[in-house]
Amino acid sequence: MAPLLPIPVQAATSAEEIADRLRSRLDDDVDRRLEDMGRTVAVPAAMNLDFPLLFSCWPEHGLGALPPEGVPAYTGLLRVPEVSSALDVRFWITSPGTASRLVREARRGAEDCARQPQSDYSGSDLADFDRWGWHGVRARVNEEEYTKDDDPDIMSTIVAARGGLLAEVSWRTMDPLLLPLGPETGAVSVLAAVGGDPASPAPAGASPRSALSAMAAHGTTMVYLRWQGPAGTDRTAALRRGRAALTRTLALLPTAG
Repeated sequence: MAPLLPIPVQAATSAEEIADRLRSRLDDDVDRRLEDMGRTVAVPAAMNLDFPLLFSCWPEHGLGALPPEGVPAYTGLLRVPEVSSALDVRFWITSPGTASRLVREARRGAEDCARQPQSDYSGSDLADFDRWGWHGVRARVNEEEYTKDDDPDIMSTIVAARGGLLAEVSWRTMDPLLLPLGPETGAVSVLAAVGGDPASPAPAGASPRSALSAMAAHGTTMVYLRWQGPAGTDRTAALRRGRAALTRTLALLPTAG
């Protein structure tokens, strides 16, 4: 089955490009009905970029490969309408050698986890992953801690590399056989959207033109700000007022350590 997202010819070479390609799928939907009762609903959180790869195998035994530090990176919780499960994605732009090495280390950690006695993360199923130019490993872990009514809670994770791109896509399902379209189809679609057409060369690493790449050459602080206004307001005017308020706030921040 073809990926569900558009596939650019070239792979993304910056965190900004990754964000742009996945922006329309970002899961920031919250229940606004509770706002009328004075309650604020948090936007779903994405996985921390510092967590080890294949994190579902890691917490109990201290196993796992740590992702690269000081490189352009992206994390987000995505929704693909054709797939019922949310996709937790993380991307890093590093060297091809580092990306391949971390994929191998993540696989070894998952293999060690599956062999641990009395593990709450049992029934690990490891397989090679090779789709749309990405090469890595897919792990499915039955998390017995969350099992209900004899239906295991299955955490599935793909860790893969394409050139200097390193990716992890995770999703949780109770019974994958009941889903109209497998979440792995959505995961492959996300990887293809970021990695580009496999007929094109794999990226050699971060583009020197990337703003985040320049900041990674590192001690720079980056701030992400978002604001929202009530429904029915003039969007252009609200954007103008919000931008002015944010500019004033940023001007108050220290520019040196």
